[in-house]
Amino acid sequence: MTTTARDKLIESAIGLMRTHGVSGTTVADLLSDSGVARRSLYLNFPQGRGELLGEAAQTAGTAMSEGLAAVLADAREPIVVMRTLLTAVGEGLAADDYDAGCPVVASALGGRDAPAARESACGTFELWLNVVEQALVTAGVPAQRAPSLAALMVSSVEGAVILCIAQRSTTPLDHVANELEQLLDTVLDR
Repeated sequence: MTTTARDKLIESAIGLMRTHGVSGTTVADLLSDSGVARRSLYLNFPQGRGELLGEAAQTAGTAMSEGLAAVLADAREPIVVMRTLLTAVGEGLAADDYDAGCPVVASALGGRDAPAARESACGTFELWLNVVEQALVTAGVPAQRAPSLAALMVSSVEGAVILCIAQRSTTPLDHVANELEQLLDTVLDR
């Protein structure tokens, strides 16, 4: 399969947003990292950097959402699945030497600089909340409680990622997993 200039630019934008944030992802960095000519950037993204960052946020969000939905699709024990996901996230952080975070968070935080990226992040977070909420209901969590628990879980994981990067350790993910497990046990009356 041939990688197009558009694909290279999107891939570079995702990687740079993970390490530099939206504001720190410059056109010069995008061109250097992707190896694509400036003309190709504007042929593929006529509105320039903001359009590219919005598309990159959408692409990253879609891929991450599909992965989350696939893992949680038949989950009867969402905390087991969440522990598996948290382990994978922790391994990814360690593999990147704690220098790269979530591109969706970067997109949300960089909304002033790239409004399309923030809009994509909002849509991604809504999808994640819905997927986690449905998994919780499937596992027996009361429907009225599931939306707030889903928000707590997604927020906790994303917050833990930030702490992991700051502390250069996966310990915050372990703490979050332990607390979420205890909370879910209480909610499910175990």
